[in-house]
Amino acid sequence: MFEKIFERRLSTQQLEAISTKKFVSREEEGLRKKQIITVLLIWVITILLLVWVLLLSSFFDMDKWDRVAYIGIWFVFFHFILWLDNFDKFHDFHRSLEGICNGKGQMVFGVTFFVLAFVDYILIEIYYDLMNEDGPLGLFITLYVLYYICLVLIFFNFMVYWEVIAFYCSEYSYVHGFMYISLLGGVALVVSRWIRPSKPGDWHHHPGTSIVLDGILNVISIFFVFLVVLAGIGIPLFAEFGLSAKTLGTPLAFTLLAIVSMTVMLTPLAPGNIVDVCGGFVMIQILMKQERVGFYVSWLIAYFSICIWHVCGACAQWFVGMQPCVQAWGNASLPIPMLAASDAVLKEANWFRVGLIGSVFMDTANGLNQGRINMEFWTQLFSEWVCFPNAIPLVSVGGTVAVSGINSLNWTRMALPVLLLLASVWQAMGTSFGANAMGSSTDTDKYWQSREKWTLTQFFNKVGYTVTQLGWKNDVYQLARTDQEVYSEVGNELCLYSKISKVHRVYLEDRDSLQTEQARLARYQQYNDDITAIREEHIKNIEASLESAAKADWLIFKKVNADTMSWFNREENLKYKSAIIFVLNICFLVSVVGIYNEIEMQEAVIQGFKVLLDVKPWAWVGFFTFIGLQIVYHNLSILSGLKSMGSMFTWILAGCKFNETVETKFETPHWEKI
Repeated sequence: MFEKIFERRLSTQQLEAISTKKFVSREEEGLRKKQIITVLLIWVITILLLVWVLLLSSFFDMDKWDRVAYIGIWFVFFHFILWLDNFDKFHDFHRSLEGICNGKGQMVFGVTFFVLAFVDYILIEIYYDLMNEDGPLGLFITLYVLYYICLVLIFFNFMVYWEVIAFYCSEYSYVHGFMYISLLGGVALVVSRWIRPSKPGDWHHHPGTSIVLDGILNVISIFFVFLVVLAGIGIPLFAEFGLSAKTLGTPLAFTLLAIVSMTVMLTPLAPGNIVDVCGGFVMIQILMKQERVGFYVSWLIAYFSICIWHVCGACAQWFVGMQPCVQAWGNASLPIPMLAASDAVLKEANWFRVGLIGSVFMDTANGLNQGRINMEFWTQLFSEWVCFPNAIPLVSVGGTVAVSGINSLNWTRMALPVLLLLASVWQAMGTSFGANAMGSSTDTDKYWQSREKWTLTQFFNKVGYTVTQLGWKNDVYQLARTDQEVYSEVGNELCLYSKISKVHRVYLEDRDSLQTEQARLARYQQYNDDITAIREEHIKNIEASLESAAKADWLIFKKVNADTMSWFNREENLKYKSAIIFVLNICFLVSVVGIYNEIEMQEAVIQGFKVLLDVKPWAWVGFFTFIGLQIVYHNLSILSGLKSMGSMFTWILAGCKFNETVETKFETPHWEKI
């Protein structure tokens, strides 16, 4: 009897194993079919592109064979990725590349690419510009070989940084937005989801139509500002300003430029680097064309003048940031990482360290923040040392553009991309050093406690609650204590710091034991999810006694406008959001083709505003339609910004009227760690 039962059980297990194998085989069979169809699709598209390129160009056209090479590179790339996916070797491949040179693969491939690309760029400029394409054949072959080696290195860098790229794809909507705009990236996303159905957290997982549309809008808005507004229209307008200095007079022109620069530096969240580039452009142009000063002397005058403006602007930002009403605005509006880093690092850092950390944040916001925390005057003054090395490449970029139309300075055409590269590298280095200086504190108790403090403070501020000095003294949000009489019947049994401390400690232990960047990123995401859940429960327990806290003068409640969501972001209006962003994308492309592509930098510098008269009417229609649709889409944000500007002008004219009982310092509550 027992033998029959055992045989029956055995047969059942065998049937389950067989059914599982059948399911897996069906799944693998479906995967193989999808991969085969994708390969056929790649072949069809490749053949069509090759036919199109070969028929439209002459045999001796070098650009034609470059395009053929690009098509072949993409063909090999997609086949190689599919081959890795077929044998489940994709992750093994990119991890093996990361492990080169004892785990220094990213640095090896990254540095190799930048060095070879820089050398190849110099060789290309020498061959085509200085030798007028009559250089030796060996040099021509060398620069082409280096060029295609760099293209291969791009692939290896893509693979070696895959975990970082995948993280950004899954977390930031603008990455998917950029891929959709590029068309090829959008096709890759769609096909990848079809071959390998995604789940939340995957790089190709669809985050939702509304989120993707937001990403697309952010990308085209940034490119519109930099390509169309600044490069296409900004350069002719600044050139016109420099040309009009003959009428205005050099002193008046420099005075107006200084006023504009100070205005930019006092505008919250405005990039101060634009002062360096535009200032170098205008000042060098005026000095060389109107005052007949040499290029190098003009550069020195512009460089030191702009550095002085930066120092004066920093002092003005510091003074404005010390005003109570501005401090309250900063507490409610500045990024939480900046506020937390200020408490954990800046309050006790020296001027050199303050300057390094300031490289991470926007110039204006950083200056206002230094005043917000009541930093010593001399500390904030000397922390502006970073503006001196930072201004060297940026002023040079502006000056190089200004003299690009002078025939005797043809070297500027080759120097401009080099200077842009140096400016980018220097900015990246400053941001990296600043992030390292700030990152050394992110694991400390002081940092995460400050982070939780500002998170709750800004959350309740957004729903209308402002903390008074009395309320902060009694730890109204139960950050470090739970013995308040206001919360005698409700509230939290444990303070927020006690609950977060346990999760934070476990996270640090787990992170140190993980070997791969992907695992550390996944653990960090889990850590954020855990502390978010703890915060939500903590806030929910506090909300029941907010009225009692307000009656005890711990909080001041002011009803806020609940209708803060844009009409286009409502779920029922998704189709209208899709339509307006589609039209915005068309207008963006029209503006790029009709304005950016049609304006030559050298002509813009020489002719000034006149070069814009050659822009076709349809390009201006696309330009102004883009701006008009942006105003319609962001109507609530624009109205809010206008109200803020009204408040700012009111403060300038009438002074800072502020309730003295409101807390502005927000010292981190002391918590006894058990």
